[in-house]
Amino acid sequence: MIETPKTILEWSQVTFGTRSPLRIATRGSKEVNELMCAILDDGEAGAIHEEMADCAIMLWQVAEILGAHPQPDFIVPSSPERVGRKSWAIKLQSRTTVLLSELSLPGGPSGPAVNVLEDVLKVLGLLSWAFGIDLQDHVNAKMRINRARSWAQLSNGSYQHVEHSACQQPAASPS
Repeated sequence: MIETPKTILEWSQVTFGTRSPLRIATRGSKEVNELMCAILDDGEAGAIHEEMADCAIMLWQVAEILGAHPQPDFIVPSSPERVGRKSWAIKLQSRTTVLLSELSLPGGPSGPAVNVLEDVLKVLGLLSWAFGIDLQDHVNAKMRINRARSWAQLSNGSYQHVEHSACQQPAASPS
């Protein structure tokens, strides 16, 4: 299945209920911070790619709600080394902070929030290009995992996937 902002948002609403763009973007900000830290700490490529997918999953939902373009066109620099992966990670985090600010203004999301979100998505696209990954492929893979997981609501209202140990696997449904 090829995931889109629409399919991800539909799954999310069924799984977690309807949430505001600010609530989703706040979770997205956490994912962006984890990605930035992984990049700045020279983390393993697989972990960085998964964090990028997590960011896209959250931000694409906000894009779907706001009617933003999830993968805006961008001019690809001549080489990934020129992009400056760490600089793009910091820019992604700082623009996401601006997005949260725009989304939290009285009256709800407006045109400036959409513009900032499109910029955030553009930076995420450049960052995935700089790492040489197909972000769509990683989003598809991560959503297969997310769709198969069990989720529990925490006391603060957020959700966390439930880890099952070998001794606590859920019972198989009868065939």
